[in-house]
Amino acid sequence: MKAIKITLAALMAVFAISTASAQSAEAGAKYNEAAAKYNAKDFAAALPLLQEAVNIALDADDVATAQNAQKLIPQANFQQGLALAKANKLEESIPYLEAAMETGELYNVAAAARNAKTMISQVYTMMGGQAFNNKDYAKAAEVFAKGYAANNQDTAIGMNLAMSYCEMGDMANGIKVYKEIIALADLHSKFAEPAAKAKTAAANYLVKQASEQAATDVEAAYASLAQVFEFDATNATAHLLRIQTAATAQAWDKIIEWGDAAAEAQTTDEAKSDVYYYLAAAYDSTDVNDKAIEVYGKVTAGNNAEAAAKRITELKALVK
Repeated sequence: MKAIKITLAALMAVFAISTASAQSAEAGAKYNEAAAKYNAKDFAAALPLLQEAVNIALDADDVATAQNAQKLIPQANFQQGLALAKANKLEESIPYLEAAMETGELYNVAAAARNAKTMISQVYTMMGGQAFNNKDYAKAAEVFAKGYAANNQDTAIGMNLAMSYCEMGDMANGIKVYKEIIALADLHSKFAEPAAKAKTAAANYLVKQASEQAATDVEAAYASLAQVFEFDATNATAHLLRIQTAATAQAWDKIIEWGDAAAEAQTTDEAKSDVYYYLAAAYDSTDVNDKAIEVYGKVTAGNNAEAAAKRITELKALVK
């Protein structure tokens, strides 16, 4: 009986070896079939064959065939996504590109993962751009948000997303994205230029919002301008608008508080003189005559220079 048991065990071992060998041969055949499809640029047909090859090879402990198939899966996904994108089938390309990025990271095919990540951003940019040009800002924001989520260091798609939010009136999210782009400048010098553009764009949107708010809600206008100063403390336009808004509201104390910094932020003699005129008028209106005379004296250019000189004469007569 012992000899029979040994013979049966030996037969089982031979059967296992034969089965594994057959599976390995099947895995190799599947891989070769998939590779032929890949070389013929039939990437969609190659993908399921590659996955079959992986599954069969793993069952057969055929590591080499499994790894070869795994290395080709990200590339096949990328090439299929790229082909669809080139055919302007943008939405259809996304699942393949996402699969390329995921499997590229999983199977350590760095080039495929990196290329897919870049292409995803480009596809979402094209899709969002179409919606933005049609003034469908909500749709544009939805599309750009997906691309930004896939790569939040793609500053081009980030700028598009922020702009879409602002155009649709969602200033909170728009400014949030602009600030994220600005913060990238702390990571690497290559982000300095997009960060500067984000500052300018954010400031322009906030100044526009503040100018619209000033007529009905002065405090809201001040709050919008304060956001500008969080990342651009010397923004000349924001400083000037804040002084003008306070002057319209006859908020003399605020003009006195903000006036010197606003004047310092201006880049032309005319703009500086305009701010000084508002500041002098604030002192004038609160009967601080000596200070009013001093500041009116700084109004040396622009449309208010003559009026300032005249008021100096009048105030000096009062002081005497």
